[in-house]
Amino acid sequence: ISASEKKAEVPATVEVETNAQNQEDMITVPEETLEKDAYPEVNSLVKQYYQALVDGDMETIHSIKSYVDEEEELKIVKKSEFIENYPNIVVYTKKGPVDNSFIAYVQYDVKFLDYEQTAPGLNTLYICQNEEGKYYINSSELDEQIIEYLKTVSVQNDVMELFNTVQVAYNDVKTENEELSGFLDELPSLLAAAVGEAIAEQEAMEAALHPEEEEVVEEAVEVVKTVKTTDVVNVRSSDSIEADKLGKTTKGQILDLIEERVNGWS
Repeated sequence: ISASEKKAEVPATVEVETNAQNQEDMITVPEETLEKDAYPEVNSLVKQYYQALVDGDMETIHSIKSYVDEEEELKIVKKSEFIENYPNIVVYTKKGPVDNSFIAYVQYDVKFLDYEQTAPGLNTLYICQNEEGKYYINSSELDEQIIEYLKTVSVQNDVMELFNTVQVAYNDVKTENEELSGFLDELPSLLAAAVGEAIAEQEAMEAALHPEEEEVVEEAVEVVKTVKTTDVVNVRSSDSIEADKLGKTTKGQILDLIEERVNGWS
C-alpha cells in the first residue's frame, strides 16, 4: 500500500502532455467516480488472476499478464506457499487512457495459512483489451503519457479515499493481532531470502549443466618430413633442368623435405 496522506484537488478534466507539440498529443483525464464491480469481464479476469496467485499457477498468470520477470515469478510461487485464499475481492474501476482500458483498484482480504484473521490490501492493475477483444493485465513498459495519466487518476479524491480506508483497516488489523502483525512485517524479508536462494540454485544448476570448457592451448609442433633417394639425383639451384647444377645426391641418402611443388620438383 502506498498512498500520500495529502488529497490533491483535481479539476474536472486534466490534460496530460509529455513533450507534446500540439493538441493532438494530449490525453484528457476525466474526473469520473469510481465504479464498483461494474464490468463482469474485468471482475472475472481479476478473480482468475488472484486464484492463480493462490495456486502459484504461473501458466495462467503468463496467459493473462503481459510481462512477468524471473524475480516476480519466483516471488509469486514462494508467496503462494503462505496464502490460503482471497475470500473477499472488490474491483473498483476508472476508464483508462486508451479505448477499452481500465485502471482497476482491487480491494481484497487475504487469508494466510495458520492465521485465522484476514489482512486487507489494495492493488492497482492496468487492464487492456487485445486484438481479439479479450482483457489482460498490461504490465509491459508504458509510454510517458500513459504513466502520467495513471498517476493523475491515482490522486483523484475518491481513489485517495479508497487507499486511505484500506490503509486504516490494515493498521487496525496489525494493532489488534500482534502475531499476524509480526508475520506481515517478516513476510517481505522471507520472500526476498527465498527468491535469492532460488536464483542461486538456478545459477548453480545452470553452471552444472553447462560447465565452462577449459581453453586448451595447443603448442605448435613442427613436423619434419624426410625422404630417401632411390638413385643418384642432380641438385639444381631452381626447379628446372636448365638451372645451375649444384651437386648430386648419393643413392639411399636421407634428406629433409622442405617443399613439394606442383611441377614435381622438391
